[in-house]
Amino acid sequence: QGSGWTTLMRNTLKTASQRDLFCDVSLEAGLHTRTLSASKGGKKNTAVAEAIIKVRVLVDGKIAYPGAVTFASRRQELSTTFEGMIADCLKIDEETGAIIIDESCVEPESVELILDTMSAASFNFLYPDCKSGEHTVEVQCQIDSVSSADGGAANALATVGKGSFTVQEMRLIQGEDVLSVE
Repeated sequence: QGSGWTTLMRNTLKTASQRDLFCDVSLEAGLHTRTLSASKGGKKNTAVAEAIIKVRVLVDGKIAYPGAVTFASRRQELSTTFEGMIADCLKIDEETGAIIIDESCVEPESVELILDTMSAASFNFLYPDCKSGEHTVEVQCQIDSVSSADGGAANALATVGKGSFTVQEMRLIQGEDVLSVE
């Protein structure tokens, strides 16, 4: 499941002449993933949780370069292969003395993994050849999460915390070949 693009910050600015807009976006990005895998009878079970935070900048409704950027991403997968807890499921056959496992009382064994992080991320966006006049600059975020589990449980959440963005007018080098000196 995922969310559509949500505007986090918006502002307007006026440019006196045609310039390139250089936008720096900084945000706190939090990810929470939980996977619980339970199995018995030697059957492998897997739980997967994935959370992604993407950010983009729009100038007058048009996407700035490089487009959507991943600010945070985590894919967590947990697999288990267990026989099952059998402590109270053992019976002794009176005639043979053999130990018999009562399959109906065997409980699944389980392992759970939870990860929760918060970090700060920053990225630079560029909107070239912005004409003079008034412009609206927006910072947008999209959160996607996917989870699946067979024989267990999984969930994934992503959050965006405090943030800021700056916009600078500048003239970038155009049409020039840049040579690297080694």
